[in-house]
Amino acid sequence: MKKLSMLTLMCTLFIGCATGEVKFTTDDFKGTTVAKMKLNHYTGACVLEANYTRDFKSGNPDNIVIYGRFHTGTNSQDIKKDGFIKIGETIHKIILSDISSEVQTWTDTSKVADAKEKDGFKKDKTVRSSKVYSATLTLPKEVEKDILSADQLSLRVYFGSEDTTFVIKNEALAKVKGFINAKPAL
Repeated sequence: MKKLSMLTLMCTLFIGCATGEVKFTTDDFKGTTVAKMKLNHYTGACVLEANYTRDFKSGNPDNIVIYGRFHTGTNSQDIKKDGFIKIGETIHKIILSDISSEVQTWTDTSKVADAKEKDGFKKDKTVRSSKVYSATLTLPKEVEKDILSADQLSLRVYFGSEDTTFVIKNEALAKVKGFINAKPAL
């Protein structure tokens, strides 16, 4: 029950800022146009807050880089650098880099019915925590191409010996495909 309520709270916190909308900015220092998209992916016990980015130099796209934040329970083991993306029957090995972690703590306050209180309620405070792993993933061009013809894809990462699989399909997959196809206005 605790795990479910934590996941529900995390989903609520992230849902407003991860719309899957592609935005373009210009970086005059690097001489590039940058495409960005925030999109969250969920499993029963983990939330992946994914920030997709791609640089365009002279209109030519670089590889997509995903800056991910994996929100897990505080008892999860460390995230491993090796993972996989499965598209149809094809499995691509991926490497997570720039891995770091932190524990985030917050307090939930709610009102609980209590006839003894003057207004009929008392405040109930609960301290919650989650472990957050940050990692970077670069998608090879062949994986991008395979995604464009996919009905769904699975991203598998490992926390110690425990695997976690994010299944990306339907609306979320359409947004990822839209990001792959997005081009800046000339």
